Parts: sequence; structure tokens; C-alpha cells
Amino acid sequence: MDTTESKKKRVEKVNIEKRYEEIGINYRFFLGWRQAIFAGLLAILYGVTSFTLTVYKELPHIAFIIPFVGLFLVLVFWGIEFRNRDLYHVATRSGKILEGDEDGMYTKLVDREDDLTILEKIFSPIRELFTLGRITQSAAFDLLVLFSLVLFLFLGIYLYRAVHV
Repeated sequence: MDTTESKKKRVEKVNIEKRYEEIGINYRFFLGWRQAIFAGLLAILYGVTSFTLTVYKELPHIAFIIPFVGLFLVLVFWGIEFRNRDLYHVATRSGKILEGDEDGMYTKLVDREDDLTILEKIFSPIRELFTLGRITQSAAFDLLVLFSLVLFLFLGIYLYRAVHV
């Protein structure tokens, strides 16, 4: 017969396994959202650029407005991505706690992030690009956002100056 203590240990083990499974489900869910946000940003990049060129052919005096709308949309998607990053980082940190002394996937993900200083985290997309380091998905997303912002800003200014100056 099982003692009360052994039953408690089995129940605790089942609860930890269920929590770990739930963390995995959440982690995959938020990474799925990340893929959708990335695809949405690419669609915005293409759509705004294409629409700007089409409008410029017909109504060149107002075409400069569209890239500035694109700037706003890119910033909205970037904000959504930052919130999503927070959520899947919560999942990785929770997974690390449940792994305890084991060297699991979440432990490796969290330890890799914790090794960076705050300046390295801020400049990591640029550093990784120019040193050919391992570019993370966050760095790739940030670089795409930076490229989109610069493109839309210069395109809007160029179109305004081409018609109004």
C-alpha cells in the first residue's frame, strides 16, 4: 500500500508535468503569434510600398502620406511583437524553474539571454549582423523594423520634396 507521503510525491510529480506541458503549449502559442506578426510586417512592407507607387502614378501630390501611415503601422506591429516577447520569455523562465537542476531547453534559453548586458541586448541586432554572429529571431525582426522605418521615412520625405518643393 502506498503511504500518504508517496501519494503526495506522485501528485506533485503529475502537477509539475502538467504545468511543464502547459508552459510548452504557451511557448509554442506565442511563437506562433510571432510568426504571424512577422508575416504581417512583411505584408505591410510590400503593401505600403506597392500602394505608394500606384498612388504616385495617379495622385502624386498626396502619395507621400502613405509611407507615413506605413511608419505608424510598423510601430504598432513592433509594439505587439515586444509584448509577445515578454509573454514567451515568461514561459521560458517558468520552464526553467520547473526544470530545476536538470539542464533542459528552457534553462539553456534563459541562461543564454542572462549572459548579455543591457547594452548588448540593445545593440545585439546590429552587432550580430556585422560580426556574423548567430542572429536571433528577435534581432532579425528588429532589423526588419529598422529597415522598414528608414524606407518609409525616406520614401515619404522624397515624395513630398519631389512634388511640393
